[in-house]
Amino acid sequence: DSQNNYQNNQSYVYLAGAVSRAKMKYYYNFSDLVVVPSICFDSFPTINLEAMACHRPVIATIFGGSREVVEDQKTGFLVNPLDTRELAQKIIYLLQKPDVAQTMGEYGFQKIKTDFNQDKWIKEILKWY
Repeated sequence: DSQNNYQNNQSYVYLAGAVSRAKMKYYYNFSDLVVVPSICFDSFPTINLEAMACHRPVIATIFGGSREVVEDQKTGFLVNPLDTRELAQKIIYLLQKPDVAQTMGEYGFQKIKTDFNQDKWIKEILKWY
């Protein structure tokens, strides 16, 4: 029962330290979810896109541009990272509900395919020329 395993085994968290950009896709694919609790303003954190491209739900900060990519309760959750209780609750919720996490990951992947694909943006840019 995966629910009990998450509650009883702390070895599910692995802090990898610095990882090269080339290896990040492996880390996304080995993860159950991606958490981006930054309190610094980032106008458009690409980590959200990368995680969603790997079918992972994202728990992201309400600060900065994450709100433009992560759809709360559809592709993941938007939280105030200063509210550590809410952040922890969202992480635990997705770990205990792998079916919900998988559905959110799939929604995120579809969003990347439709809203952030290269062909779409090239056509948009070429309209200006």
